[in-house]
Amino acid sequence: MRFERTPPASGGVVSPQALTDYLRITSADLAEVTSFADVAAAEIEAYTGLALLHQEIVAIVDAAAGRVVDLPVGPAATDATATVQVVEDDGILTPVVSGFWLEHGRYPRLRFAAPPPEGRLRITYTAGYGATSATVPADLAHAILAHTAKLYETRGDCEGSGLSPGLALAAARIAARYRRVAL
Repeated sequence: MRFERTPPASGGVVSPQALTDYLRITSADLAEVTSFADVAAAEIEAYTGLALLHQEIVAIVDAAAGRVVDLPVGPAATDATATVQVVEDDGILTPVVSGFWLEHGRYPRLRFAAPPPEGRLRITYTAGYGATSATVPADLAHAILAHTAKLYETRGDCEGSGLSPGLALAAARIAARYRRVAL
């Protein structure tokens, strides 16, 4: 399965006040730190398979095996809907208008009442905890702050910092609780 995210148009995952308080910086440094926070949030999203703020997800499934398609990014809100289209060999999209429903929650699924249509499917839905930073779970916001601090403090130092690459330890521990594990 391949998928693309359309990130939110504006607004960070953590508030500017949270950044200045956590990193103990002045508002003059905030512009630079905000870009690190955006990168940290993107890394947390990639690691966990979550969308922190509402964003559109477009997934392409080469062939649906069975009547259930596990979608790649969660959570899907209880009011979220999905659109399904068959991608024809010539690239034309044919809508599938009924016979399926979106199972909401942290690990969303698309369920079909009958065997799904043959061929590749294009599934579009909205994932995320909400539209603002206030809707992001507090522990995930803390993980973003911890990873932002690591990125900011080691900026420009690729070798000599002695720090390991990857997520900050606190961020990794928190994010691991949200990560989908499959066999």
